This record gives sequence, C-alpha cells and structure tokens, in this order.
Amino acid sequence: DAHSSEYTAEADERIKFISGFSGSAGTAVVSFTDALLWTDGRYFLQAEKELEPGWKLMKMVATEQFSNYLLWLKAKMAQKTKVGYDPILFPAKRVEVITKDLADLQVSLIPIEENLIDKIWTGKPPSPIKPVMVHDVKYSGCSTEEKLQKVKALLNTKKCNVIVLSSLDEI
Repeated sequence: DAHSSEYTAEADERIKFISGFSGSAGTAVVSFTDALLWTDGRYFLQAEKELEPGWKLMKMVATEQFSNYLLWLKAKMAQKTKVGYDPILFPAKRVEVITKDLADLQVSLIPIEENLIDKIWTGKPPSPIKPVMVHDVKYSGCSTEEKLQKVKALLNTKKCNVIVLSSLDEI
C-alpha cells in the first residue's frame, strides 16, 4: 500500500487481485510476455498454491539466477526500455536504486499516475474509512504529549526543525 504496511486493506491488495497470491511480501512484474512474482522463503509454498495460471514464482534466494526483480530486468530488458511504476506505491529511494541499477541499459522509469491494476479491477472494495483510535497509555507507554515532547527534544539535539513520518507504524 501507499505506506508500505505489512497489513493492508482489501482495497490495497493489488498483487492478490492480479495474481491470486495473498502473502504479505511480494513484488510482481508484468510484461508483454511474462507475469512474475518474487517472494521470500516464508511464502514459497503459499505462492505455489495460490498463483493463478500464467504466473511464475520467482524465489528470492541467492542460488536462483534471478533472485530479485532487478536482476531479471537487467537480463531481460532491451536498451531504452520503459518501465512503468505507481509513484504512490514506490518510494523515491527505490526509484533511485532501480534507475541507478539499470542506468547502463538506459531504462526509463515512467511514473503512471493512475494505478493500472485499479483501472481493471471491477468490483474493487472501497478503502476503509474509520475514526482514529487512540491507544490507552497502558499500551503505548506514555501519552501523546509526552511522546511529542521527546521527539521535539531529539529534533533539537539533531539540529532539525521538522521530521516527516510516512509509514503507519512510525506514527
């Protein structure tokens, strides 16, 4: 999802919709000739059972020729290939790494503003809208005010004025 959360809402389960795979860790690559899913050892058996026909499981292990999607892209993409990505779902750092890794092929990463999976997903569940829930101090350790004071003190020691938090598990 847009926050790189491990636990996603049904409306954000794009890989499950397109491939059938419901695990919480996976990267899908779709080209005109291939539909590939990379996942780690925790999910190999699950992926083998769940992947729909036409999909190929790519195991993220060092002994595999294409242990990650970047190695596959480097080996399979022609010079000056254009690779689309959703800028809401791909952090800027990942785009930077991919661009650097594929620089010798002059591959262009093209941000696609409207997610292509969303465009074809008829009957997509709505995104949940629920009120924010404040955890009791017995679960959080200290009050929101105390946490903010601690963060502000740390900002001051780091000589910063602001910190930006984007992952839901950071907030």
